[in-house]
Amino acid sequence: MTFRRAVWRDIFSLGGWVLVSYPAWLAASEWLGTSTPRITAWGQTFLHWFIIPVGLFAIVAARLRWRPLAIVAALTTLSLTGTTFLAVRPFPIVTPKSGQPQLSIAFANVYNNNRVPADAARTLLATKADVIAIAELTKPIVKALTEQGVDEGYPHQAGSPAVDAGGIALWSRFPILSWERRQAGHPAILVTLDVDGTKLQLFVVHPRNIGIGIPGSEWANNAAEVASQSDALVGPVIVVGDFNATLAHPPLQKMQDNGFREVHSWLGHGLSPSWPTDRTFPPLFRIDHAFVRGAVAPLAVSEVPIPGSDHRGFTARYVLTG
Repeated sequence: MTFRRAVWRDIFSLGGWVLVSYPAWLAASEWLGTSTPRITAWGQTFLHWFIIPVGLFAIVAARLRWRPLAIVAALTTLSLTGTTFLAVRPFPIVTPKSGQPQLSIAFANVYNNNRVPADAARTLLATKADVIAIAELTKPIVKALTEQGVDEGYPHQAGSPAVDAGGIALWSRFPILSWERRQAGHPAILVTLDVDGTKLQLFVVHPRNIGIGIPGSEWANNAAEVASQSDALVGPVIVVGDFNATLAHPPLQKMQDNGFREVHSWLGHGLSPSWPTDRTFPPLFRIDHAFVRGAVAPLAVSEVPIPGSDHRGFTARYVLTG
């Protein structure tokens, strides 16, 4: 090998280490349960995107006989694949038994600066869901829903609008036995529904996104608060909302550590994106989720594009199995 060729080989090898070091750290951060420093949290948002390029690089490094680099790239690929699978693995779909109550819930962050509230309201009502839950709810959205007959179809209501991103509410066909305001970042609401004689606790949340990846930030503290308050709930529980986090973020993994299962993942749609929908490119990742625990299981989920919003909403159908 000539001196010049050896120099170029060393340069390319060094570049390879630079390229692999970041996804290797992301793989390690998942096992360590950390989102810091901030660049870690942003990388975790796109965690599964690194699997194929790093895997291909491992093959190239092996062919070039860069053994240490090939080993690190291969282990990183395996680790990223494993943690992604653990986050989004599907579970068997439940077959409802005769007499078991069912309900459907539509959720959407409608965006507090939505310029087409009538269209957004029409889209949500068109889902014909039994419960419609809304984050970033404003008075124009409420007015549009009212004008389109939400009170006739959904006689039970909890929550209220706001002038900023803190508005949150739901409308239900099923009776609301009780409800209370909670605080977990933006305001949240905890509702107990009577679903054909079975009590169901529905927690609608919207933690803030301020300080992603910074220890002690609102993002980290809000995620921990949602997980803590959710864990204290008993019976069949559904937690739904704009979590401002993906399943690869350790703060959100706490929900799964507490026995909750994410609905999209359960049904095999764990990698489906929900944000952002107001750009020239398609949505990139999912930050809008539903989690279930106890005697409740999802049967189906479908995405709902919301006019005027930067989020894609979704409707899920559930069966109460207890």
